[in-house]
Amino acid sequence: MNDDFEVEVVPEVKPKSKRSSKPAVSAKKKAMIAEILASTDEELDAPAGVVQIDETTKKVRIIIDEMAGCKENFEAVGVNGVVYQIKRGVPVEVPQEVVHVLGLAVTTHIEQKQNPMTGELEEVKRNFSAIPWRRA
Repeated sequence: MNDDFEVEVVPEVKPKSKRSSKPAVSAKKKAMIAEILASTDEELDAPAGVVQIDETTKKVRIIIDEMAGCKENFEAVGVNGVVYQIKRGVPVEVPQEVVHVLGLAVTTHIEQKQNPMTGELEEVKRNFSAIPWRRA
């Protein structure tokens, strides 16, 4: 049995769109482009989202205490991509955001203690400040 047959393939032709081939630029994008073009080199070099510290930024005076066995005489604290290098044992003024980060820096120690009622060992978790600091 011979199955010879021919198939003609006709490509589908779509009508051309009346829209332009260039996408429209929104007003928001136009404003962003204008802002970038008007910016200075210093403004463009600054990382996005950086906390700008000026006279209006509320500051807190703190002291980061020295720690036994710590070789470095400073502590690095990062806030939104900005790293503050704070010397230990010296009163310094830092933004409130740094104090907030220091307050969140907590380490957990797990100790085993014997329960006096059952005699079994139990794990007791205690939270400590990972970076000892205080208000000056």
